[in-house]
Amino acid sequence: MNREPVRSPTRSVANEEFHGTYDHVNETSRAIVRALAEHCIAVCNSVAAFPMEMGHARIMMVQHKPVAVEAGLGRMGIHRNVIHPKFGSFILLGTILLAAAHRSKRCRSVRRLYALLSVLGLSGPEL
Repeated sequence: MNREPVRSPTRSVANEEFHGTYDHVNETSRAIVRALAEHCIAVCNSVAAFPMEMGHARIMMVQHKPVAVEAGLGRMGIHRNVIHPKFGSFILLGTILLAAAHRSKRCRSVRRLYALLSVLGLSGPEL
């Protein structure tokens, strides 16, 4: 996300920057999901935007902020935003959900997942 457009008092400029960044987060999530699915890992990405399922009892597929804190991306601030050590609260979050593997298959699936993450230049939490 570019800093100056977000700080702009012109709402259309800031809004376009947020929407463009949301699109980038979603495209990146989709690329990761596609790469994992090609290796037979059951995976789904949650949209990195505001919830659309307003008619359901639970309007959000997943709450990105607690997931980000548990993943070590930052801490929850008193304003309920995740505060990243480098980027502060100027971050947008996307979450990739993995199907729980049967215990006997988990080790192989997790090793495969970590190998794919390293190819993508990402890392997972320590096992």
